[in-house]
Amino acid sequence: MGRMAFGTPTTQSSGATSHASQNTTNAISGDTLSSTGVHLVPTMAQPIALNIEEQDQASTIQMSGSPSAGRQSSRMSGQTPASTRKMPSIFHDKMERIKVAIHQEHLTLPTFLSALFESDDGDVAQWAGQFYSNDGPRRIIEIWGRKLRTRTWDASFVNSAVDVVVERTRRDLRRCKEGVIGEKGLKDRAYRFPYYTVTQANIEDILCPGFLDGYAGRATYLTRFLKGVLDKKNKSGKMKRMNEDMDKSDDRDIEESEVEKDVTVEDERQDRDGAPAHRRHRGPDAVRGCIAAMLLFMTSQHCNAFQTVMGVFLHCMGCPTRVLDVLSSLGLSVSDDQVRLVLGNMTSDAIARVREAVLNNDWFIVYDNINIANRHHHQRINNLDTFDNGTAATVILIPTEEDRKKAKSDMKADLNQQAEQHNKTSRNDECGKNEEKLHAPAIEVFRPEKSTPSAGIFFPTATDRSQFRAACRHHFSSAISRSLCMQSSACVVPIEPIDRLPVHKTVAFPLQTMKIDESTISGNLAVLEHVSNVGLRLARNWFTDRTSIIVAGDQMTVARLLSLKIHRAIDPDPFGCLSWVHPIPQLFHMRMNLCGTIFRTHYGDTNCPGSLADIIGVLRRKHLTKDNMKFKVADELLKLVFEALLFVFWESLHDFGTSAESEVQRVTDSIIDILNGLHSLLQDPTRLLFGRPHTMADINALLFLRDVAVYIELDEAIKDGDLGRIRSVLPTITLMMHGGGNTNYSRELLRFLYGMRHAWTDEWERRVLSSMLVNPKGVVGGWMATDMYQENNNYLLKVIFSAKGPNMSWEYLRDAISTNIRSFQEIARLFEREVGANYHNPAHKNSSAVLDIAKVKELFQDSGILCRGPSRDKRPLPGLVVDLQHEGGGKMAGGAIDKFLETKDEYDDEELEEIESAQATKHAENI
Repeated sequence: MGRMAFGTPTTQSSGATSHASQNTTNAISGDTLSSTGVHLVPTMAQPIALNIEEQDQASTIQMSGSPSAGRQSSRMSGQTPASTRKMPSIFHDKMERIKVAIHQEHLTLPTFLSALFESDDGDVAQWAGQFYSNDGPRRIIEIWGRKLRTRTWDASFVNSAVDVVVERTRRDLRRCKEGVIGEKGLKDRAYRFPYYTVTQANIEDILCPGFLDGYAGRATYLTRFLKGVLDKKNKSGKMKRMNEDMDKSDDRDIEESEVEKDVTVEDERQDRDGAPAHRRHRGPDAVRGCIAAMLLFMTSQHCNAFQTVMGVFLHCMGCPTRVLDVLSSLGLSVSDDQVRLVLGNMTSDAIARVREAVLNNDWFIVYDNINIANRHHHQRINNLDTFDNGTAATVILIPTEEDRKKAKSDMKADLNQQAEQHNKTSRNDECGKNEEKLHAPAIEVFRPEKSTPSAGIFFPTATDRSQFRAACRHHFSSAISRSLCMQSSACVVPIEPIDRLPVHKTVAFPLQTMKIDESTISGNLAVLEHVSNVGLRLARNWFTDRTSIIVAGDQMTVARLLSLKIHRAIDPDPFGCLSWVHPIPQLFHMRMNLCGTIFRTHYGDTNCPGSLADIIGVLRRKHLTKDNMKFKVADELLKLVFEALLFVFWESLHDFGTSAESEVQRVTDSIIDILNGLHSLLQDPTRLLFGRPHTMADINALLFLRDVAVYIELDEAIKDGDLGRIRSVLPTITLMMHGGGNTNYSRELLRFLYGMRHAWTDEWERRVLSSMLVNPKGVVGGWMATDMYQENNNYLLKVIFSAKGPNMSWEYLRDAISTNIRSFQEIARLFEREVGANYHNPAHKNSSAVLDIAKVKELFQDSGILCRGPSRDKRPLPGLVVDLQHEGGGKMAGGAIDKFLETKDEYDDEELEEIESAQATKHAENI
């Protein structure tokens, strides 16, 4: 009988039930209808359970209480009336006896069922329990869902069912709001995220995989409902198992998301694959979790974890204040005011962490100017466009050998532990703590001997030249393979690493921005004092005669700091004399200047065949003139022309009867031999090249190939994190800077080579070179120049500053944005992963340069440059460009080295004043 469903008609309409008859049947016992000869309570001797087939055959009888109503509804629905269908005699007899019994007791079917399921009688309760345990409710509801065809009946049924689900959902949300008892008896408050507890580490912990699933898992009934709404396929079998699992669980203690486990990942992937392209990443899991988070937030504003993360994400993406407030009203985000409080707390936490880190680790600092243009649409005397100059800095920890061996995941745990320890102490005791900290063993900077260096330390050695030839083989073969679109890398000549840094994730702490113009000597002094006294709160006695801090920057910053140290050398205070400051020029700005030197040297004229000016006109490139070029555009052009020249070489040298892969290495060796004989070609105009007399255009192309190979080697050595390759290529770059007339970097490179090859200890030299590279992601091939990392930080600051418009100020940039700029990137990445956005920045998608390379190759071949055929270009041949290495070697040997050795401890203040004046004029023109 437990399987029996009372979804059958009665002989009396439910509307005819009197109050008296209802009161007499409030409690039904097992012998209620025994006088009629019908035993409704099942016994072992007389089971009257109806099987599923009998129920399905009788399911067309309506529940209105009268057969006539059932026939009327059948006619309305277009089905055959139940009375005309053949009914099994056994089933018919049972139903007749039940109807007679109910009629004789003056009951209606709703009254009888209500009394049955509310009865306190033990036998009746057991009977009802069998109905529940044998899947009775689900089967009845499914029958009702199919058979309630009139709008009134359907509305009554749906409203009652929704009320039940609403009550269950409210209970789930109430339990989430109040906290859930965990394994250790503690309440889980993960959904509550007060602004004063928000830190980068806490946000990353919350955004672990399954963050939104946790919301959906706690709201079990809501999740079940949303699954049915959002799933695109009919998963009736899965839904049935979900119901069974929910029935078997304790109705009051459902905590685990059993519903989530039934719909497999493969099913949802198939759903996404079948969706339109713009909706494939709109996963139903994320939508369910988002809806649950919104309802929980509307229930209690303290349950704001999702909304807080969403607010921070939108803010770091430059979302306007009005949009944030609108989304806050919808329950999707916290308000803009709340976001500002959150960012303020994140800034306080970041400052505390960096202050703790500099006391327990070796570190260095890099800073650069940040210029932000403020445009005003309505120009007035008191409302003009301005060009604000400030400074952004970053503290970077120097890893020890132990740190390099640690797993990347340990680094996050260490920083979290440091932050927790720091939060237990009072900030008022911070200065006192600085005095009590013990200093780490200092590294000796300079070698004890004072011997006079030879001029040879500034020139490439035989080892350097051999390493450069090996690098050329690698870069030439790699470029030829790319031009031929070879899939196999077997034809690329490998390059052996020399002194590759162990891969580790760099730990960096962006500092608060400073509205200090570092374009002057006094501005650099103000930056150092602000960082040490305000930013890091280092006590004066922390600085000793043996304190050595690397200060990384561009050439202008290094020059100003060197001059500043000379002027303050007589100060007896270790901090005041700046003996602890060791300015080091950085690789990104060095690479930019090398790119500019090569570009200007080979620019030529539009009437010169094979010159960069000619190529720029053919490719219709913009932002590239001899006096004003954009680095990114020039970098792409140099590499593009480099590959085109090698493609021309390939077509002129390779044997068509041999496989391409075996020919690449032979052609590469032939190109190296031609470059080695470059000076012979210059000295003997009659020497043949490709079986014909060579021209000045051929010589210029060979010089260009060699110069760009140096540039590419520096770039690739940085990405590979190979200090040995950087050491090897720096002397050649020094020659090229002197040959190209780059006075500033020529002097700084001489100073750097003097320290690296003569004055510094081996340990300090390695620390200096290591400080020039960072690996933000901790991956192989993910190294970048330290000053480029700072430039990227400045770019991110400018993006947020410009997006916020008039709502942004330098004070807000300092107090809420600058220290969190890298945290924003990580939060955005984790949040997008959690919601399934899979965002890829189209700006970083490299477009194919095949057509451009083919166009440049055709241009070289028409001009007869580095090819066997005659020139079809009727323009006059160009003159010889400057041989940067030969010219630079002459200048260095002709007096530049001697002058440097005589004045290496001095700096030309008049030259600095001229530079600063020119810089100020340039800033005024930019406004």
